[in-house]
Amino acid sequence: MKRFGMGRAVDLAGLEAELTEASEPERVRMVRALTGGDMAALWDACVGQGCTAEDFVPADIPLGTEVIHAGKNSLPAFNHFQKRFCAADGRPGVVYGYNYNWFNFTTAGPGYFTGRPHDDARGEYGLNYYEVPPGQGALPPGWPKIRRNEIGLQVLIYARMIDYMRKVAPGVTIGRAWRYGKITSNYFVLCRTGS
Repeated sequence: MKRFGMGRAVDLAGLEAELTEASEPERVRMVRALTGGDMAALWDACVGQGCTAEDFVPADIPLGTEVIHAGKNSLPAFNHFQKRFCAADGRPGVVYGYNYNWFNFTTAGPGYFTGRPHDDARGEYGLNYYEVPPGQGALPPGWPKIRRNEIGLQVLIYARMIDYMRKVAPGVTIGRAWRYGKITSNYFVLCRTGS
């Protein structure tokens, strides 16, 4: 994948074609090779791309099925992670999910969220940490116990946050975090796996 950073133009059509043609392992590697500057440029390039629930959980995935997205964020360390999603039964356009990484034990919680359309003009989809799933029965078997994000150590990471998402390519999205209603400089890219 060609590198692009702050101040450099993004060939979005070319990037989408490159990601679409790549095998899943190559696509994950490409996404995880992006720098923070790449992510910032990509975020700006993807405005209006039309991100929906199907970018996280395709419509043909049965209810109760976990869909894993490999991710990389723009932090200097501990920047590889996963977000795990499932469709919300009876709620079209809505998904549930949580954050999975090797240091979950230190945050005292999985960082649950509810995803829903947010801003049609910008084509954004919001992963809302203010709203956790309604109950364990709505989730795939084996998912962690639901905890509100305002409890315990996870308040330092997930409380009062919404990740706004834009589509890059089929199964690949770019996100930017807002906390307490304010924009942050934290970006991340997700790549759906197992499809």
